[in-house]
Amino acid sequence: CEAVVALRALLQQRRETADSGLGTVLPHLARHLEDLKAPTARASVVWIIGQYQREVPRLAPDVIRMLAKTFASERPEVKQQTLALALKVWAFHSLNAKGEISADNAGAVAGASPDVGGQ
Repeated sequence: CEAVVALRALLQQRRETADSGLGTVLPHLARHLEDLKAPTARASVVWIIGQYQREVPRLAPDVIRMLAKTFASERPEVKQQTLALALKVWAFHSLNAKGEISADNAGAVAGASPDVGGQ
């Protein structure tokens, strides 16, 4: 639990690059999301997946489907990150379908603020 929150904090401090190298880690985080019980850890995993979804673009929609099943019982911080993830996925795939995703605006799709509601 604390390790996930620490990972999020470290990722927020580093500079954005085209490829963070998290493409192999994200599926593991998503797979273990159901096992995490602490709301802060769950919200952190959802945030990480949203920030780096361009590295594994088919993963985030699956995570949204999984979280939709438990959305009503989730804590507010998890709900907020789930909604932010849904918006990021919509924007990413919408722009990508139009051919408007580039290295310059991929960061904007990921979110202008590295801390979307996460306190």
